[in-house]
Amino acid sequence: MKKLLILVAIATLFASNSFGQFQMGLKMGLNSSKLKFAYSTISNDDVNTSMKDAHKDNVQSKMGLNFAFVMNTGGNVFQFQPEIAFAQRGAKIVSDGDLIGTYKYNYIDIKPLFNIGGGAENWKIYAHFGPSINFWLSKKSYDADGEYIKESDEWSNDSEEENGQTDIRLDIGFVFGAGFKYKLGPGWILANPRYEFGLLPTTIYDLGSEGFAEVNRTFSFNLGYLYEF
Repeated sequence: MKKLLILVAIATLFASNSFGQFQMGLKMGLNSSKLKFAYSTISNDDVNTSMKDAHKDNVQSKMGLNFAFVMNTGGNVFQFQPEIAFAQRGAKIVSDGDLIGTYKYNYIDIKPLFNIGGGAENWKIYAHFGPSINFWLSKKSYDADGEYIKESDEWSNDSEEENGQTDIRLDIGFVFGAGFKYKLGPGWILANPRYEFGLLPTTIYDLGSEGFAEVNRTFSFNLGYLYEF
């Protein structure tokens, strides 16, 4: 992780020297995240469809927070925007419409993102895209009454435990969205809706005749302020 932070800093320094304009600041917002059915290990199409439909009905989105340190450099049209963020993800588990549990996951994300757009001297509209490298820091599960489930913060590894579950603590994702910036004082106010889809499984379940994997899906909206140097 230290090497990634160093690479982000070097890339930002190079870009700022190349383009001249440099901004830095903080932003925060809300996440609506969900654990999406990714694939199963079953060859029976009917069973696969049944598992996928059940997962869609029983695993619902959960709200969380995100906080990010943001740097931005570039010209009027193209900008490089690396971010280091803390993000809350997870899901709600329901049965017949009733809540039976909640998963709360915390991540540190490194996002070397890019903006393409334009506007006037005091405002900008842009498209927003790029990769995301997400490190799963911690997890907790709660029952329907919000009570913490003992030892649910322990990582699961099928090679060591007989629970048929393996947690994958590194996620590679892709981000796309839009943004708006308005010049105010020494910097810019920014608003940024975005969608992120994970490419690697979050958890793999090997239940004998029923094996499947989940991936992260996250919609977020952020507000922030970037000082211009």
